[in-house]
Order: sequence, then structure tokens, then C-alpha cells
Amino acid sequence: MPVNAGSRPSRVWRVALVGARRGSSYGNLTHADPRFEITALCDANHDSLAAYQRALGLDDSRCF
Repeated sequence: MPVNAGSRPSRVWRVALVGARRGSSYGNLTHADPRFEITALCDANHDSLAAYQRALGLDDSRCF
């Protein structure tokens, strides 16, 4: 699905990331791509979760 610079794609894929450390590489890619919206983040390690939550700018209601 091609995206022109500065335009909003016609379809936005919503994704949830499981594992803030291992999933961070996917999270960085999807966060930078306007075709994706990170809707939730989950990690068993509270410190990892909190750090990646801040990096992505997610609300507490989206983190588990």
C-alpha cells in the first residue's frame, strides 16, 4: 500500500505489542509508519513496560 509523503493512508492497521523489549524493534517500525497505530503494549516487566510506554507516548489505559 503506497503512501505519499505527508498524506494519511486510506487504511490504518491497529497493532498491539507483546513484550516491550523483544517487541520494541517491531514497535519502532510501526510507530514510525503512518499505516500503523499502536493501540496496546504488554510486558511482564513493569520497568520495561514503563520505559517503552514513555518512548511511544501511550496512555496508561493502553498498557498492561
